[in-house]
This record gives sequence, C-alpha cells and structure tokens, in this order.
Amino acid sequence: MKKNQKLMLIALFLLAVVSIGISYAFWASINLEAEESGEITIGTGLVVEVSASTADVTDGVLVPAGQAEFSLEDDAVEYIIFTFSIVWESNDLDSEATGTLEVDFENVSFGVDNELESYLNLTYQIGGTVVNGVFQADGSNAIEVNGDAVTVYVKVTLTEPVEIEDEITAEEAQEVAEAMFGATATFDVLFTVIED
Repeated sequence: MKKNQKLMLIALFLLAVVSIGISYAFWASINLEAEESGEITIGTGLVVEVSASTADVTDGVLVPAGQAEFSLEDDAVEYIIFTFSIVWESNDLDSEATGTLEVDFENVSFGVDNELESYLNLTYQIGGTVVNGVFQADGSNAIEVNGDAVTVYVKVTLTEPVEIEDEITAEEAQEVAEAMFGATATFDVLFTVIED
C-alpha cells in the first residue's frame, strides 16, 4: 500500500514539473518574413514607406528574449533583423546634395485588436554593423544623393510576459503568452531623407 502511495506521489510530482516546464512554451508560431528586405529607392518625395508582417518565416520562429532554449521549435530565434538598403536618387546626376536618413514606425499592430502591441519591440540602426543580433552603434545616418546605399537594420523582438509581472498577475501573463501563439504583427517602416 505504501509503495502505491509513493508511486502516486512521484507521478504527481513529475506531472507538476512537466506542467511548469511547458507553461510558457507558446511561442511556436510567431513568425516574421523578411521578404521586404532589399533595396529601396527614395526619390523626389524623399519619403518611402515599407510594410512588414508576421507570416511564413524564413529566419526562424520568433520567441521572447531568453525563451529560445525553452521553445518547442528547433528553429526558435530571439530576434529577427530586416535589412534594407536605402538609395537616394535624383534626376540631377551632378547633384552633390547631402542629407540625413530618418527611420520611424507607423501602424504597429500585434494580436487581435492590437492587445499585444506593448510586447512587440521594434528598434533600428542606420549603417554600421550588427554582431549576433546586437547593434554596434557604429553607423551614421548621413546619405548622399546618387551616392552609395545606406544600410538600415530593423530588429524585431518580443517581451516575455512574466518580465512585467509586477504589472500583471502570473495568470494574466500566461493568458498573454497563449494569445501570442499564432498572433500576427504588422508594422510600416517609414524612411525619410531630410536634405541638409
């Protein structure tokens, strides 16, 4: 009889451990497609808008920072970087105008009725280098008309719901994690040249 009780306690303990281990593994289908990456030409209007959306991932399945090792997916990544090559063109081939390239985000939406937007993080770096997903802050936002292309990196990350547990309960964090599963995020990247 005592042996059966011990086995039952061990089984319950293992069930509890397994339940805790998977409680935040809801990141399986938050995907980003980087197909918008590529060369973008800014002409006379000096403004270009590019849209991006979560779907048909090519880089891996996006999970919150620190969650890749706990994900159920083999290709889990904690960031995805879009790379844009910005060219400022003018019909005046002799122009030597210079300017400043600015980046902004508009129409950011994540989840049903945008209830998950505060968990979506969009950052960027103009020029410079990126090492293992970390911006090196060695770029410049200077751009020349009819000059070399300027690279812009847009990094997308997610905030782990339990990281803001001071503001929400553990149960609410769990609900947010479940809502992220399969959620769609969309945003526009706005590139603007301000002529010097």
